[in-house]
Amino acid sequence: MRSSPSFTTTTPHTYERIGHRIRDLVSDPKVQRLQCVTVRRLEDEDPTDWRRVINEIASTAGVKVEEVGNGAFHIAWNGYCDS
Repeated sequence: MRSSPSFTTTTPHTYERIGHRIRDLVSDPKVQRLQCVTVRRLEDEDPTDWRRVINEIASTAGVKVEEVGNGAFHIAWNGYCDS
């Protein structure tokens, strides 16, 4: 008889999903060459969690975050890009 695992898997909170999504975008080789990316909150992402993630990114040394309108944010690092 199979025993059930001693741990459970839960669905990640919106905050974690937002962080993973932005991390994946930033990790893309094309984005790394540009050293900037524009991100927007998805409809299923909690606005409070979204704002928290953006604020935490903005407080990181060497990273610049600017709101560019329509809920989008431009994130740049290492000298900041002009795109």
